[in-house]
Amino acid sequence: MRRANDFYPTESAVTKVLVEKVSALSMAKTILEPCAGDGAISNIFRNMGIDVTTNDIDLNHSTNYDDCAKVRTNWEKWQEENGAFDWVITNPPFNQAHAILPFAYEYSQVGVAFLLRLSYLEPAQNRGEWLRSHSSKLTNLIILGQPRPSFTGNGGTDSCTVAWMVWRKEPRTDTDTIVDFVTNWKN
Repeated sequence: MRRANDFYPTESAVTKVLVEKVSALSMAKTILEPCAGDGAISNIFRNMGIDVTTNDIDLNHSTNYDDCAKVRTNWEKWQEENGAFDWVITNPPFNQAHAILPFAYEYSQVGVAFLLRLSYLEPAQNRGEWLRSHSSKLTNLIILGQPRPSFTGNGGTDSCTVAWMVWRKEPRTDTDTIVDFVTNWKN
């Protein structure tokens, strides 16, 4: 059973792994978090002194989830942002990731970091062409395992492995994506 508003909060330690592995994030001046939920990801970057903007539901108020989903997946709304952000960083609802990622990449100045199920890299019909055409821009794949992150709210986990997937606009200096297998990430 899916949770209301597709809300699966991100443990702060998960975002801290991203910051540790992608040093360029510490130089960011602006970040857009289009699926902010309770602000768990945004708060990490705000505490680093980075200007973070969100365009998502506010779980503390009665915002309409369907309206927010339309904002995150609407081309005209992204054009209004006009490349104003260094990075777009988010843990999107999995069923909307394929609609959000291309916009986020297009309108970021430096790149995007998305927390996704590892199976997102399967070239399915709705994202296969984008993945192929941007494969040389996938700079980091940070796979989180043992323990798996919990998105349940009660510490339990499911059988899906997740990873931070980072696509950058600048050409890689080498030919390989950096793959990090992260265990004991909660410590």
